[in-house]
This record gives sequence, C-alpha cells and structure tokens, in this order.
Amino acid sequence: MVGVKTGARLLKAAGLAGTFLLGATVAAQASTIVFSEDFSGATVGSYNTGSNGGTGDITGAKFKVTDADIDVLGPGNFNCVANPGGNCVDLICGGGKGTIASTIGIDLHAGDTYAISYTDILQGFAPGASPSIAYKVSLGSTVFDVASIPTVTPVLLSFTAASTELGALLTFSTVGNIDGVHGPVISGISISETAATVAATPIPATLPFLVSALGGLGLVGWRRKRAGQI
Repeated sequence: MVGVKTGARLLKAAGLAGTFLLGATVAAQASTIVFSEDFSGATVGSYNTGSNGGTGDITGAKFKVTDADIDVLGPGNFNCVANPGGNCVDLICGGGKGTIASTIGIDLHAGDTYAISYTDILQGFAPGASPSIAYKVSLGSTVFDVASIPTVTPVLLSFTAASTELGALLTFSTVGNIDGVHGPVISGISISETAATVAATPIPATLPFLVSALGGLGLVGWRRKRAGQI
C-alpha cells in the first residue's frame, strides 16, 4: 500500500502547508491618543515644588513641578511664540533646572508603539541664534535627549515598548541653564499608542487546487500499486 501511504503523506504535507499559510502575522492598527495637554486650562504664573500646598501641581494642567521652578506663559505673560494666543510652559524660572511630570500615569504595553509629540522653542532669542539648552524627555523607563533651540520645532519621539509598564509618567527635565530666565518652552503635548495585533492570513486561492492535486497523485499511485498486485 505504498501508494496510499504516499498519498497520505502528500495530503499531510498539504495540510501543513495550509496551516503555515494561515499562520499569524503582525498587523499595525490605527493610533489612539492616550494622553494630551495643551495647557489651555492652566493658570498663568510661576510654579515650584511647593506650589498648591506642597504638591507642586500646575493649576489646571495634568502636570506638576518635581524640581526647581517653571513658568506657565500665556497672553499677557510673555506670550507663547509657538502657540500664539494660547499657553505653554517654560522649564526655566530661576537658577534651578526645572522638571515637570504628568499627574496621570500611562499604561505601556509590550510590543505597542508610542509617539510623544509637542512643539519646542528656546524662547527669548532671535531665530537662528546659537544658544541651546539640553533637556530630557522620558515616558516610564524610556528616555530621550533633546536640545531646545531658538526656532519653533515640532518634536516627535517614538519607541516600541519592550515590556509592560503600568502608570508610566511623562517627564520633561532640563539639563542646562543659560541665564536663569530662558529655557525650553513646550506646548501641545500628546502621546499616541499604536497596538500591534495578530491577524490571520487569508487562504490563497490556489491552496484548494494544491490539496486536490496532491490527493489525486496519491490515488493514482494507489491504483497503480493495486493493479501491479493483481
């Protein structure tokens, strides 16, 4: 019964091929905004770690000061070059190195891609001038090194989470300080998440014909073997 065994083996191979072709593939999904802050509801003024009863909270915003001092700028208070008519945050206000952290944690999921976007400018200097101030942007354990310059700059920082982190905080922390007055001015912050999900690959149109052909070859072999035994 060699022909039958051969046919069975061919059919089994065809089945395995079908299983392989139906295997999972990774498909990118639409992005979802998981955090945003444009400081439009923030109260203009200076803040430090002792503000609002020692919480450091920035009134009307989803951030708090965790080191030194910062300024919320807006109409009538230096204004925002990158956000005319709106509010923004200057990370330098005094001699320290201002740091802000989100008051809302973001759950990061392994394999998902996250994009942090905002607008940055080292306000108070002529566009194209040479000064720059380094600062760090972090979301959970992922840290980016950024430099602020006297030009309005849309910033996009993206990464794929290597592991799951629950309640990750978004922080902006200055590294340098030129004059205790001018620092990185940020506005229009958002974080988007793109989930990678598993999707089945459609069966190729030719697969049924392949299975039929392999089955036919097995049947022919069986008939030939049987005829040779008569």
